[in-house]
Amino acid sequence: MSLTLDRAFAAATLAMGAAIYWSATHADWAQAAGLFGVGPATWPKGIAIGLIVLSALQLGASFVRPGSADGDTDPAAEHTAAPGGWVMALIAMMAAFYPLLLYLGYYIATGLAMAVLARGMGERRALPIVVLLVCVLGGSYLLFEALLGISLPRPRWM
Repeated sequence: MSLTLDRAFAAATLAMGAAIYWSATHADWAQAAGLFGVGPATWPKGIAIGLIVLSALQLGASFVRPGSADGDTDPAAEHTAAPGGWVMALIAMMAAFYPLLLYLGYYIATGLAMAVLARGMGERRALPIVVLLVCVLGGSYLLFEALLGISLPRPRWM
């Protein structure tokens, strides 16, 4: 990945983490808390903090050349740049996923996002993409709805 795309991705994920944290602290449902202050905002805040920390580390690492700490700046040691198509697809899906989630619901929005990302990452065959979607969406249903009794977001029309 080029330095510009690396930094853009890190900055976008940092901004997304900050937006998730802000949303989790200012939403009406975030004020409810149970035992030890654990409530509906605990999980989104944890994800946001992890996202902020990891993207800040990635952003900081993009300013350091490999081998610069010990003075070794061998150009052969640098990694080859990955194709930027999947990075741009990922950034676009990060920006579009939340509105899609609100209007289309979890299953449709996640299915679309995963299919676009799989295509952006170079998978052109339909069968592996369909198997991936069935496994992830079926696993989400079994874990959250069947096992834990947590309903995932539904489409607006339902």
